[in-house]
Amino acid sequence: MFTRGIIYDGIKYIEYINDIKDIRMKSLEDFIYCILVEIEMNINDETCAQQAENYMNKLTNFIKFPRNNDFSYANILNDKIFLSEFTEWLKYIDSSSFDFQSIAIYDTTVDLIDYIIFDKWMVDFENLKKKLNKRLYKLENLKI
Repeated sequence: MFTRGIIYDGIKYIEYINDIKDIRMKSLEDFIYCILVEIEMNINDETCAQQAENYMNKLTNFIKFPRNNDFSYANILNDKIFLSEFTEWLKYIDSSSFDFQSIAIYDTTVDLIDYIIFDKWMVDFENLKKKLNKRLYKLENLKI
């Protein structure tokens, strides 16, 4: 699998979906979608990349970009079974799931606008996992 993670001037970066970052923080679903795309693009395991795409497809009902104004995400984040499976899968993704290739500082083929500092991305990713685990806990303890 192609390594998209880079080490530039001693700092690790992963490829980032910069072209749609304006949607990144609109909703939890938007954020999860962006994270899944970035996992798929950067992870060092083909099976894990495929699973990220499968989760993306479930979240979006197989609707890719561009999307029309009628688009809405699937309501799967309120499904205990889905959320349990998804949070369990996320547990296995950590910093060792990504590979990095050193890039010379004078390499003009690299545009850092397409990358995010890996440590920052990992903080966001870990916070997402915590948020989803809290959501799952609430769903599991909901009395209906």
